[in-house]
Amino acid sequence: EWLDVEESDERALQVLVDRRPLWGTPREPLPIAEGAVQERVLAALAHRALAYSPPTGFDADSVLEADGSPGDRLDIRRAALIPIVDLGRWAGAAAGMVEGSTAERLAAAAARNVLSDSDASSLTDAFELALELRLAHHAELVKSGSPPDDLLAPEKISTLTRNHLRDVFRAVAAVQRKLRG
Repeated sequence: EWLDVEESDERALQVLVDRRPLWGTPREPLPIAEGAVQERVLAALAHRALAYSPPTGFDADSVLEADGSPGDRLDIRRAALIPIVDLGRWAGAAAGMVEGSTAERLAAAAARNVLSDSDASSLTDAFELALELRLAHHAELVKSGSPPDDLLAPEKISTLTRNHLRDVFRAVAAVQRKLRG
């Protein structure tokens, strides 16, 4: 049944590619998609990896979204983490890797020439920076008694960090452009 997954069923695709059970202990390992099924899975993963376009940068105290509109908050999860994880899933699957972390998938994709070494390294560094910012933001909110969220206020982001985030956005957008072909 797993191999008959619909391309629009993102949860099933993630389980099939990540090979992590949603509940309980599976009696048998999840199958590995091969042949025509693998092509369908790769096409669906590529589509998912292109679903979110990162912002282009910052303007004063605003985030400049991909469409040029200003935003008052940076959703770090949507802007960087989700696209990098999705690119890693696609690239890892295209490289034949059936399990592993985002960094491991990106490294495998570089080793099998699915991604360039430079793109894989840039995405890995970008992922680490975005995750670090997200966790620091969560810790700050919890410390102040607020529930954690992924929305960073641009005016609280230092100039140096803004510059690094622009590089994160560019790295994601560059790999997405290559994937669009």
